[in-house]
Amino acid sequence: MTLNALLGAAGRMKDKDVEEFVKRVLNNDEKLVSAYRTKRDSYVFTNRRFIWEDIQGLTGKKRSLTSIPYSKISAFSVETAGIWDTDGELRLYVSGYASPLKLEFRSGIDIYDIQLLLSMFT
Repeated sequence: MTLNALLGAAGRMKDKDVEEFVKRVLNNDEKLVSAYRTKRDSYVFTNRRFIWEDIQGLTGKKRSLTSIPYSKISAFSVETAGIWDTDGELRLYVSGYASPLKLEFRSGIDIYDIQLLLSMFT
């Protein structure tokens, strides 16, 4: 069983979760562009950076927040959902990381919208 099967692919973040995230994490001059959530983690795209909130542990009280300015993303790739693999995939190649960050999105999410967003900011 894969980690994705346990945690699930990302879907759109609910409005109340977005509001909470914005209050806790974004700067005053930063604007939220798009936000997604798996069962535990969050992927947030702003006009300045990509933010990954990784919920850890059984209780979910421990959180790790990774902030990556778009200027550090050297490349990205997208893979659309297929017949057997119903999740789309985004890979971010980040300066200083040995391997790409791999993010999975539910089939209802248009991965091309995320690709367009990244192409505007990187």
